[in-house]
Amino acid sequence: MRKKIIVTAFLIFLMILVPGVFGKSFIGDIEATQEYLITKYYSFQEVNEDGILQYFTPQYNYLKSIELFVVNLSPDMEGDLELSLSDTEGNVIYHGIYDIASITPGEFRNYEIFKKVIPGEQYILHLSYNGEEEKPQIMVSERRKNLLETEEMYVGEELSDFNMAITYHYSMRTWFGAGY
Repeated sequence: MRKKIIVTAFLIFLMILVPGVFGKSFIGDIEATQEYLITKYYSFQEVNEDGILQYFTPQYNYLKSIELFVVNLSPDMEGDLELSLSDTEGNVIYHGIYDIASITPGEFRNYEIFKKVIPGEQYILHLSYNGEEEKPQIMVSERRKNLLETEEMYVGEELSDFNMAITYHYSMRTWFGAGY
């Protein structure tokens, strides 16, 4: 009887920790990246206190991070960028504040989100700037030439045909073949 328990426990251990043995991953992450290939279809948009809203629909169930391309107008600029993620009912899923002085101008920066999302549901990214009169700019890409995720982008009240996120980094988190 004790031998059967040990063998059963060992088999369960193998099924969980060595997924390749059974030909299917029972636990783990499937990494995915949706990114915009930079071409001529981009421009720069000023980020102010009202900010930019970007509607998007995730393709996987765990948003690890997004990449933005922020351009500072001067090296001694002071203020904060605020980035938030919410569902369409207004529930804030993520909120981060970033000192503008810590952002290297003219480089892609990865903003870590690490939040569960529901594939196929709509979410809103909101980016705003609180600081001095001089405002940073963000590179935005033409939506039609871009990612599956992106939907409308609003700058204030105005609808724009661009989107602000350049890259979405995902995981498809699973437990015995089902998303969590």
